[in-house]
Amino acid sequence: GYTATGVKVYNNIIYRTGRGVDKESGIRINHSGVVGAEWYNNVGYDNANGLFAFDAGNSVSVRNNINIVLPGQIYESGSMDRNNVTDSNNLFYGAGSLPTWADPVTSINADPKFVDPAYPARNFHLQTGSPAIDAGTAVSVSRDFDGILRSQGIAFDIGVYEY
Repeated sequence: GYTATGVKVYNNIIYRTGRGVDKESGIRINHSGVVGAEWYNNVGYDNANGLFAFDAGNSVSVRNNINIVLPGQIYESGSMDRNNVTDSNNLFYGAGSLPTWADPVTSINADPKFVDPAYPARNFHLQTGSPAIDAGTAVSVSRDFDGILRSQGIAFDIGVYEY
């Protein structure tokens, strides 16, 4: 069978997936042989079926991600088993309330205040006053997308860029 241990997915900008025949999410785990995956400090924007798809996998850690969907889109697809995933400090915006699997204490449901996420700019840096600033948790990602050391404030920022 298929196995993968310790897969790390971090500092990615995943933009406009889920078009066409497949309608996939941005990041997907669909095999029970995936163990110990870490999804840290990613940004998903305008993904028709959201940033996440959990169909299987064990001991998946999801922290410090931003998932922005547009009208008619969803935060995640798949058959999420909350017992196989630990999450914290993720930000969701655009599809109403938080996904049922998201930690209601550390998750944020608010506009992240990107500089300019739309085409052609696709600028996912955080503006002053963003709720993602200093709202993350320490993870094993020591630099942001631009190579800047984390953290620059009192805590890690959520998303790919430190403010």
